[in-house]
Amino acid sequence: MILIVGATMNNNNSVFAIRTHKFGKREKGLYEYASKYFGANNTYITCNTKNNNINIPNQYKNIMFHEGKVLNDTRLFWHPDWPWRCGDYWYYALYNSLDNYEYIWLCEPDIYFCNEDATDFFKQFENVNSDFLAFGYGTAGKNLFFFNTSEVLEGTPMSCLFGFTRIRRTLIKTLFEKRVQLSLSFLNKKYNPNQYPNDEIFFATTLNKLNYNIEKIENHSSFDTRLFTADEDQAMTIEDARKIKGDFIIHPVQEDEVYLQKKIKRLNSKLNQNSSISEWMRKVLLKTSNEKLKKELKIQFLNAFNNYVDRL
Repeated sequence: MILIVGATMNNNNSVFAIRTHKFGKREKGLYEYASKYFGANNTYITCNTKNNNINIPNQYKNIMFHEGKVLNDTRLFWHPDWPWRCGDYWYYALYNSLDNYEYIWLCEPDIYFCNEDATDFFKQFENVNSDFLAFGYGTAGKNLFFFNTSEVLEGTPMSCLFGFTRIRRTLIKTLFEKRVQLSLSFLNKKYNPNQYPNDEIFFATTLNKLNYNIEKIENHSSFDTRLFTADEDQAMTIEDARKIKGDFIIHPVQEDEVYLQKKIKRLNSKLNQNSSISEWMRKVLLKTSNEKLKKELKIQFLNAFNNYVDRL
């Protein structure tokens, strides 16, 4: 979903949007925080899910979208992991609904502001007229996960962190048309689907190629951004984030269940990648033909791992 908070206090006709696929504690908390500055009269929840059972309180207006609704018949390429890869699709879904605003802030729900007064942060941008704002904007490093997708784009590969951005609304149409043009090559199977650029590479590279004014959010804010990262290993819970005092922006901050799920997923990934451990266990089990013994081995492997974790 995207939570959009209507502007009442800001001077440059901006709107705040939370990019999400559900309505939970993080969405509600971020909405309440942002609405202190933007106001709640024009607040929307925009959700990319097909789930009709999402319970959204009546005070939140909402826009539901997915590949068959709002963005249907747009000729966009729908990569299997587009909700994660293509955060810019939220901007396209919002474009026609937010035609009264000059700027749109798009924010993921796992962004946490330690300062409780939203005005202290957003007032710093009231006179910033950049076309696009993002954390970490700059030349894309070859070690980036999506760097190879820049090969299908024109211009110097650029990147940014897409978790928290602001764009001049009129540019969304230009970027959408570029996405559709690029999508055609993928729909025609000219490229492998995994070469489809993610939001960070696509927005930063395309806007830079078109000579638009792109700036880093951190260059215009006095807030401390050292805890704002794309590194999932640096994620913290809401409880831990609340203990940090001062003008900090933290990312990612997760609900307990999400934190747990992502850590287990990360552990499984590390185990699968660690050939010195997982490959050895796999070979041992393959060479053990006795099913009873193999079952006992699995139990003992788990016990050994549990004992190791307990000693940490």
